Amino acid sequence: MNRVLSHGVSALKPDSNSHVSASASASPAEEFQVTPSLLNHPFWFFIKKHKKNFNLGIMTLLLTNAFDVAGPYFIGKTIDLIMQTDRTGFSTYIVMLILIALGTAVFRYLWRIYFSRFHQQVAADLRNILFKKMLRLKVSEHQRTATGEKMTLLTQDIDNFRMGIGPGILIFFDALIYVACLLPLMLTISWVWTWKCLIFMPLIPFFTYGLEKSFSKRYRALQDETGELTSFAQETVSGIKVIKSLSLQGFRSKVFFPINSKLQDYGLRVDRIEAAFSPTLEFFVMIGTATLLFFGSQDVIRGEVTLGEFFAFYQYLLRMIWPMTAFGLSFMMYKEAASSFDRIKETLDSEQEMPPGHVKTQKGYSLKVEGLKFNYPSSLSYALYDINFELKPNESMAIVGPVGCGKSTLSQILSRSLVFDQGQVLYGHTPILEIQKEQYRNVITLVPQDVFLFKNSIKGNLTHFHNVSEESLQKFVSQVEMTDEIAQTSMGYETPLQEKGLGLSGGQRQRLTLARGLIAQPQWLILDDSLSAVDISTEQKIMGTLRGLKNSNFMNFIICSHRIQNIDWVDKILVLNQGRIEDIGSHQELIERCALYQNLYASHKNGHKMGATHE
Repeated sequence: MNRVLSHGVSALKPDSNSHVSASASASPAEEFQVTPSLLNHPFWFFIKKHKKNFNLGIMTLLLTNAFDVAGPYFIGKTIDLIMQTDRTGFSTYIVMLILIALGTAVFRYLWRIYFSRFHQQVAADLRNILFKKMLRLKVSEHQRTATGEKMTLLTQDIDNFRMGIGPGILIFFDALIYVACLLPLMLTISWVWTWKCLIFMPLIPFFTYGLEKSFSKRYRALQDETGELTSFAQETVSGIKVIKSLSLQGFRSKVFFPINSKLQDYGLRVDRIEAAFSPTLEFFVMIGTATLLFFGSQDVIRGEVTLGEFFAFYQYLLRMIWPMTAFGLSFMMYKEAASSFDRIKETLDSEQEMPPGHVKTQKGYSLKVEGLKFNYPSSLSYALYDINFELKPNESMAIVGPVGCGKSTLSQILSRSLVFDQGQVLYGHTPILEIQKEQYRNVITLVPQDVFLFKNSIKGNLTHFHNVSEESLQKFVSQVEMTDEIAQTSMGYETPLQEKGLGLSGGQRQRLTLARGLIAQPQWLILDDSLSAVDISTEQKIMGTLRGLKNSNFMNFIICSHRIQNIDWVDKILVLNQGRIEDIGSHQELIERCALYQNLYASHKNGHKMGATHE
């Protein structure tokens, strides 16, 4: 029974020290690719990939078991010597027992190290592959799946797979090796005792499997409910400002309590199944022990079997419980791992946002859009239809129109955040989808409506992956009117920001995000309503700065904005209406001939006279 506890607990609980070796050997995410071999045969894929640690683990496990089963044999021989009062060879057996104990300890330590490295490396690899895939998924895929579900994939599901391919495979091989070692030794002592004591042992895997099947079903329900709770909690934390402003704390609590109660109920159901494992094993142990005492004692009394052999057989009988249990346990862990990988596979097998591209390019070409059409999957009509225009290398453009006309959609297509349905977008003579994505960021960078700042310092958020001198950093910050505000902070550019920039005003977050875009220095910087939370006076100053950058040929801009009174300096203005081009031309040309632009300009101009919007 001790072997069941020591192997079962050590196999099912991750080794805290094993993370050190795993993290040290984990490979960069760029090395991993989603292949048919991975998707269809994940166990074999990772065993081949990390065969060194896997093979060493199996080899040291074999040696551990060999030493382990030798212990009762030599103890039995020692007992027989004591009973015969014959000390010949006694010291040899004592030395052998010490060496066996040492060998068992050393090799047990080694197989745990090798197998820990193996399954922790597998988990690290799979986590890298999944995370890299998540970064490449379509935006619609992320919108379709709750954040809590994604977190469950990266944590709980990967850990389930790790347990299946690590401890699950380990205890299966352990059971095979142990049976192969124990059965011949038991038959050597007494084949009659062996069949009588083991006659009920084959029932153990069936009992174990029945319990594990119920466990698996209930555990899956627990897993799903955990994802539901995680999603709800994440949504609550993210929207805490809205919740407090609308006094929805009580309502959210009423929704949370039933979910939490349901999760508790599922947890108790799982615990009830787990609680049945130990009593079941103990029952079979006592059946075997009682059988051995009933039949074996008579043979010992008659002298047909020595007391030492009786002791050794009893120890082997106890050890035989483990492999019988392990077969069912390993099958359960395999099923859990396979179920979790099926969930992971859905994401790995999902369509990527767009091909990464293979063509290298340089700045200095024109951007041409021809016959562009785009339709959101859930929409019956085109969001953009028959869009045609050309931007010369040093031209800037504004995109204006009523709410919902397609400005943001077009900006996301130009930045390759969305893939269009029909038509083509060319940079020079190259379709933009064929350009390497990293290279394309030097052509066009998007500053989106949804501002996002990382949990990092101000400087870290601004210089992300860019080598920027202190002088240049201050220059870009000055261009977005943030110099004084950063100077007033306790640590200046090293001031840490909270997740999503909590603690900053909407306008401050937008200006830092704009500065981050300026630092990238693309040929065109797209501003998708990126100053909507900034007061009009500050916006005018920033727009004046951008105009200066454009006139000095430092950078060009594509500006999507509702405030069109500050964009009359661009080379051309594209007027959208219900996803179609209403007109395109300079500010003066549109004022003279485009009724929609005249109305938009007049209404915003009148709104500007009425007063400014402050942060």
